[in-house]
Amino acid sequence: ATKADSGLALGSPRVHDTVGTAGGDSMAFWVKDGSLKRVDIRNRATGTYRTEGGDSIMVAGKTIELLVAGGAIDRIEVSQMTSGQLIRTGKAKK
Repeated sequence: ATKADSGLALGSPRVHDTVGTAGGDSMAFWVKDGSLKRVDIRNRATGTYRTEGGDSIMVAGKTIELLVAGGAIDRIEVSQMTSGQLIRTGKAKK
């Protein structure tokens, strides 16, 4: 049997990892079998992420959904996107 759990953070929470930062009005977290599987950032969601090539992606929208696999972000989905930018720096991640 698998064990699932969830949590909710309120008050404009932010999350950080080695490649980015994201935040919004609230966040919902889903954990299954002790591993984080999904994070939903809701209302006034923003995110800044660094690509493997060293460029930056900045997005904003109503929600950002982060899907996690193997301990890393597998996919990022933005709903009702209000802005998006790709900033090319040409610097590779070290």
